[in-house]
Amino acid sequence: MAGNRWNAGASKASAAPTPEGASKRLEKLLRQIEALEEKQKNGEQLDEEQLAKLAKKSSAEAELKGGAGFDKDVPGEPAPSLLAEIQGMLASIPNDLIIALDSASEKRCRTLQRQLRETEKLMKIPTLDKLQQPKLERLQEEAPEILKQLRPLNDLLLAMASEGHDIAQLKAERTAANGARSSAEAASAIAQTAAEEREATERERGAPSIGIDVGGVLSRFRNDIGSDDTWHLETASAVDGSMEALRLLVRKFGSQNVHIVSKCSGRMRAQSEAWLFKTMDICKTCGIRKTNVHFCPERSGAHGKGPIASFVRLSHFVDDNDECLWSVYHDPAGNSKEAIENHNGKLYHFSRSGKEDVCRTFAKTGRCPYGDSCKFPHDGPARFVPRNWRDGEVPDCVVRAGNWADVLRDLEIDTSRMISD
Repeated sequence: MAGNRWNAGASKASAAPTPEGASKRLEKLLRQIEALEEKQKNGEQLDEEQLAKLAKKSSAEAELKGGAGFDKDVPGEPAPSLLAEIQGMLASIPNDLIIALDSASEKRCRTLQRQLRETEKLMKIPTLDKLQQPKLERLQEEAPEILKQLRPLNDLLLAMASEGHDIAQLKAERTAANGARSSAEAASAIAQTAAEEREATERERGAPSIGIDVGGVLSRFRNDIGSDDTWHLETASAVDGSMEALRLLVRKFGSQNVHIVSKCSGRMRAQSEAWLFKTMDICKTCGIRKTNVHFCPERSGAHGKGPIASFVRLSHFVDDNDECLWSVYHDPAGNSKEAIENHNGKLYHFSRSGKEDVCRTFAKTGRCPYGDSCKFPHDGPARFVPRNWRDGEVPDCVVRAGNWADVLRDLEIDTSRMISD
């Protein structure tokens, strides 16, 4: 049987030590223990290692009395069997005190005990089946290491037993510690659940995003109604601070959440694309994604800016035309009102070309012969009243921005190092 095979191996392994050497070792240990006992009588405080050594006294005396594991009358007598070692270890462990160990040591001690009990159980079976035999062989191979790991834990427990620890008090302390740990774990679980719910809500709402018009906002020229034929070839066509603002917006919102939405078509669209992608090279210099540049032939309606804003879920928008802002917020054909409200977004009514100048004719008479083609705003620096807000009250999210510095400041973006383009 496997048990016999172990005993033969143990006999061979234990042939090296001599009875004389083992006895000297035990006598030395007992002298050390005697010195420690004397210290303890004199009121000296012993550390854990010294207490563990004290706990070995009885086993050392028994081993010395029995010839240090050898029968002196029968030289070469085999060491105790593995089964006897396992049974002796299991019998000596003060189980009531295991709870006094720290949680990791307690868990390890109980696991090692369980493995030894399983080994003991199989070793007592007279005839093993084909499944039990290989399992026992494996457990027997592991048993010496298990005994080795369990000995220092057992020594510590025996030392505690010699000090007369109050088991009831230890149990009460462990219960209190477990209760505190359970409360902390419950609080942590609640906090984690709340964080997961917030993340789920954010995912459902989507990240905030911003849309920007071109004519009168990025470019000084109105690219939707006809402008200088060469405007698209000049970097000087950019509104002051517009390119630096794009870079800062990309940094705040992320390149995936910054969109350009322009109302133009035909030749004006071609010029706008040439200016954005070639002259200003916004993809390289500002980090704008080419797929995030959108064009539409109308300001509002099914082919206006509202449906585009709805599709990309814009929460902020910058435009110099209030009809476009109305479309983004309220257009029945499509709008991003929900995203704006979810993220406390803003609709920035941008002073055309970033200038606070107002049309003097309109300021005096309330009319202007150029209408929407006028290069000067028809509203003053105070909060404006949109002329083309089709229905309902103007929401509080619509605010005036005289230039790009106003937009960035409202978005709490640092403009101290902002440069003009």
